Amino acid sequence: MYSEAEDFKEKHAAYSHMVTVLSHMCSHEVINGCKLALEIGGSGGLLAGIVSKAGPKVICTDIVDVQVKYNGEFPRRLKEKFERNGFDLDLGKVEFHTMDAQCLIYGNDKFDLAFSLNALEHIPDPIKAVEEIWRVLRPGGVFYASFDPVWTADSGSHFIHYTHEPWLHLLIDDDEYCALMKSAGAADWELSEYRCAMNRLPATFYMNEMKEILGKIFSKYSLIHWSGCISDRFANHQNRIKAENITGLSSDELLIRSFQIVALK
Repeated sequence: MYSEAEDFKEKHAAYSHMVTVLSHMCSHEVINGCKLALEIGGSGGLLAGIVSKAGPKVICTDIVDVQVKYNGEFPRRLKEKFERNGFDLDLGKVEFHTMDAQCLIYGNDKFDLAFSLNALEHIPDPIKAVEEIWRVLRPGGVFYASFDPVWTADSGSHFIHYTHEPWLHLLIDDDEYCALMKSAGAADWELSEYRCAMNRLPATFYMNEMKEILGKIFSKYSLIHWSGCISDRFANHQNRIKAENITGLSSDELLIRSFQIVALK
């Protein structure tokens, strides 16, 4: 069940981690020093609002048109959500644009900072998105992304709470998985999300192809990953062994779940 308080807690933790990581990479406080920032896959706008309070104006982009979704009341509702949780939000410092991250409308060398939380695993061509981010960053601009879980992780389906079996999405077809989700109470929009909302790229894609493009276009970068399962009892689950045979990935590669990118143009 969704909790506003927990959502704010999670986004503040993500913001604090981003500040720490960027300061370490760049040897100075990046966010306070930037004037214009771009969020990729910002959806609900909480992280964009939190970042804007630190100084920069934030352009928050998402493939979903939040204005249509909330009948034109999204900014007002977001401000009220901040106020309910004890925070102020200056709507003059945040703009919301419906945007495909693979084809940004902005000019070259525009943003001081681009950031993204739990979005790259959804974008069909994340390399194209990263190239676009590089293009719109000014020289010396910084890109930060963190995303979890990737498709080949135990919970990479993003809907394991309906099936309760790790790696099952790698073992059966979409119709079978959606039938299990539906029998467990999933809504139609969730079935649609399962079928089309993840890019279904393996962890090795980010370790190889993504690493290669970061090294080619950015002057400095860091790409790190974490491994693990959402439950300790999943680590040696029989589905992991079955998934090895189907995907061709090693047992260790199937345990990789999250990535973090920091890159300097």
